[in-house]
Amino acid sequence: MNDQTPGMVVKHRFVIREIPKEGTKSRKGRSFKSYLSYTDRQAAADKFQYSGMVGYMGNEEKTSHLFGKDSDSLDKDEKEYVKRAFDEAEKRGLPMWQTVISFDNEWLSENGLYDNESGRVRSDKLMDYSRSFMAAIEEKEGFEAIWAGAVHYNTDNLHIHFAYVDSGFQRDRGKFKYGSIKAAKSTFVSRVIRDQKENTMITRLMREGILEKQKQQLFLLDLALADKMLKLYEKMPEDRRTWHYGYNVIKPLHQYIDEITDEFLQNHAKEEYESLNKLLDIQEFRYARAYGNDGGGYKENKLKDLRIRMGNTVLHQLRDYDKMLRKEEFRKRNSSRDDRAVKVKMSKNGRKIGTGVMIAIHNLKRLLRKDVQSIRNQEQYRKMVAEEERRIRSNEYTQGL
Repeated sequence: MNDQTPGMVVKHRFVIREIPKEGTKSRKGRSFKSYLSYTDRQAAADKFQYSGMVGYMGNEEKTSHLFGKDSDSLDKDEKEYVKRAFDEAEKRGLPMWQTVISFDNEWLSENGLYDNESGRVRSDKLMDYSRSFMAAIEEKEGFEAIWAGAVHYNTDNLHIHFAYVDSGFQRDRGKFKYGSIKAAKSTFVSRVIRDQKENTMITRLMREGILEKQKQQLFLLDLALADKMLKLYEKMPEDRRTWHYGYNVIKPLHQYIDEITDEFLQNHAKEEYESLNKLLDIQEFRYARAYGNDGGGYKENKLKDLRIRMGNTVLHQLRDYDKMLRKEEFRKRNSSRDDRAVKVKMSKNGRKIGTGVMIAIHNLKRLLRKDVQSIRNQEQYRKMVAEEERRIRSNEYTQGL
């Protein structure tokens, strides 16, 4: 994808008007204020001079109106306010910044922002994304801007012009940090892609289709997963506070946690996971089109985030299991009744571990009662547990014969 035309290109520069010495004229031409007006009259961005920007951007042959931070269409008073600010920055010899975002119209069409047949443009959305773009610049550069923008249609590629100055009239450095424009572009692109229906579907699939289903699945009642869970439990560090997927002490156990995650996805959420991958491919293509590259690892990052969340769910269930084992041991030590006691053995680190699925089922009865909200039919679960107990006891009896 590296040879693709980027869907969006940002060009940026700043100008500083030379303040003439007393009795002389500036060689730099017009004022910032007339530069705002110049944007109404002149034909192309490369002819910008210091003081015509408001006019150039508002030229009716190129755009329908100017917009700003709080308005989709600047009225006369708002335009005058911007002009006065530009004039003040010019008088003080401070910089004016000029930024142009140019689009591949096909990319806009792919994202529902432009209709190739009718020529209709979703300027409302472009203005909304532009405000996020400018807010990102302000955040990265640490100043509040007075700015005006305009969506222009006068060339083959739709583009947006911005002109802005520091509202506090303090900043005299024109150059931006390397990452500021990059971050602003990323903000704009992310807003475009997040607004696509596929993004909503991705979020729903991850949260409701996979993560919620995983939370409701009690792994220790799943014979395919119970053995892996118990083996992982034996390897867990003594300090339960570190039982989080992102902790360094847990990293050596990622392969065991991920095995449980992968098996769950294969056995219980295969269809959802396949659908998720297809949607992520679509969104990654959109990112690749925006930047003209390979998508910047969008899909990989999304799947990594999903794996972290699922890993923490696995560890959460182990913590619940551990709590029940310790409560059971406490009960046994403080009760004279031992007819319901379950055989346990000591692990190397002194923690109690179960004798397989039997102890898991025995102790998970309390967990089932505890998690009432996630279990819609408790009677069905109780029958399932009872049936599992009978089946295991029958197998143990048969093996004993």
